[in-house]
Amino acid sequence: MKKLISYARLAESSYYRKPSNGRKGLKPSILTSHSKLGWIDEKVVISSIKKVLGHEFIDCGYRLMTAYLKRDGYLINHKKVYRIMSTAGMLKLENRINRSGSGALVSAVMMIVPYLLNLDALNQAAHQ
Repeated sequence: MKKLISYARLAESSYYRKPSNGRKGLKPSILTSHSKLGWIDEKVVISSIKKVLGHEFIDCGYRLMTAYLKRDGYLINHKKVYRIMSTAGMLKLENRINRSGSGALVSAVMMIVPYLLNLDALNQAAHQ
């Protein structure tokens, strides 16, 4: 076999490589550890997240939610909380802080563009 590989001018590692079908790494775990309940399903974690978010003055993202869940006895990290909250549609995406450094420029453009669009609509309506 080595002679065929050398005749084809391939590296042996390329010949024996097996493609990974799909995403890299391990599959996401379905169970989560709890200090009192043992191993529990993701549905229980989702109900706990909804219970925390159900309080009147609590509106938090996945990082703070991780702290709340850890306080309640879950052994869970922020990446898993992010995955669970994103699949359940509970992430706060519209109120995110822009940390790109060009926030003033972006917000100024966002204020001017609708104004210009309205002027075009008014001009078209006036000419008809």
